[in-house]
Amino acid sequence: MVVDSATLFSTENLENAGDIAKMKMLELRASVKTGDWSLRLLALLGGVALIFTAVLELVSNILNLNVLGALIEIYVIFLGIIVLVLEGSQISLPPKFLHTLHKYALFLKYIWGRGLLYFVAGSLLVTGMQWMDYIVGGFMCLVGVLYVCVGRSTTNKLKEMRQSELSERTLRQSFTEVDPEGTGLIGLDQFRALTNSIGLDMNRRQSEAAFLHIEKVDNDQITFEELYTWFISWDDSDAISRAGNQMGPDFV
Repeated sequence: MVVDSATLFSTENLENAGDIAKMKMLELRASVKTGDWSLRLLALLGGVALIFTAVLELVSNILNLNVLGALIEIYVIFLGIIVLVLEGSQISLPPKFLHTLHKYALFLKYIWGRGLLYFVAGSLLVTGMQWMDYIVGGFMCLVGVLYVCVGRSTTNKLKEMRQSELSERTLRQSFTEVDPEGTGLIGLDQFRALTNSIGLDMNRRQSEAAFLHIEKVDNDQITFEELYTWFISWDDSDAISRAGNQMGPDFV
């Protein structure tokens, strides 16, 4: 599948990206006050900074006829866009685009996989060897390391959850308790309350990583069915091989 660039860079998506940047800056102010640094927030800020810095460097390299440098900056811009696509749920893209992205870059479905991508993106930017490249690229590398560390530690917590004798009835009861209005949907804060109620000792970043790991239609909310399906089927040790087999013979 080939995604039309006009769709990816449509006026609607560009406006949405601008709105996301403004919203995330407001969230950043709140995070500074509360000390709660969201993984997704850090990645989005890094993605925006990657694109901005790479565009400036691209123009400079073109003017200086530095073909190799310009090519690297194009790669960085592309990776920055991928960061916004992965972390910015408000950007409207065809569902098939994300399906294709996960199909041919399956590791991006996992928190640690995203971390590796973000580290590579930051490393590429650092090769520009300008002070801004060092700052933004170094920041993105740190975000990547944080994703990998939190992703792996969360994996261990999730294994504890899977190994516990937690019945569907108990899990549904806990879900209902954190959804007092009976909407059938819970967000990240409610998911954190749910994990605490069933005895999972997760910090804020680990619970966020677990929430991001659950496959869902709405990136910001999950249903009980999505939660339970993930609970009974998730197994990080062979997740990649199983998912690859499910892709069929055209998976390469």
